[in-house]
Amino acid sequence: MVLVAALGYHLHGLTNSLDWSAFGGALLQPERLVFLVVAVLLMPLNWYLEARKWHPLLTAFLPWDFSRTWRTVIAGVSVSAATPNRIGEIGGRMMVAEKSEWPGVIASSLLGSACQWIAFLLLAWPGLIWTTGELLAERIDFSVHWLWPVGPLVLLLGFTVGKGLFLRAARYLVRRWGEATRALRGRRRRR
Repeated sequence: MVLVAALGYHLHGLTNSLDWSAFGGALLQPERLVFLVVAVLLMPLNWYLEARKWHPLLTAFLPWDFSRTWRTVIAGVSVSAATPNRIGEIGGRMMVAEKSEWPGVIASSLLGSACQWIAFLLLAWPGLIWTTGELLAERIDFSVHWLWPVGPLVLLLGFTVGKGLFLRAARYLVRRWGEATRALRGRRRRR
């Protein structure tokens, strides 16, 4: 509630300083309106793909059908809109789950985030350096080529150091919530 109140206060201050007629005129220009309509139409597709991506991760912990996963993703997106860096997404997902299902929701959400970071560091980081290399070269005092391996090196460091941290976190979750996190340690739950 505090985050929603802070967001409301910030939006109130922003809307008071905004020239609505100029904003509406700029937004409704044909060359910009097309992008707005496409973005609005792609939002449900994005949420659907997020639910499709998360569903297999979640079913390793909880026997949910896709429609419940979809509702949970929508709740997570709704709460994350009022929190910095989408941190409220897990909290929003937990609102739809029963308390006994929270460990599975948390574990599958964290695994999904880890997979996104792996994809970013292996694929998107080199792509980012490739597309912004000229701009970066103007702003840094060393060769942009030194930045290319940073993403994969961070991933390698995360794997070597982070694996132990992850296993400690999994052991903590097992102590805290019990059976629901056994899949993290390689043991399947009996159904």
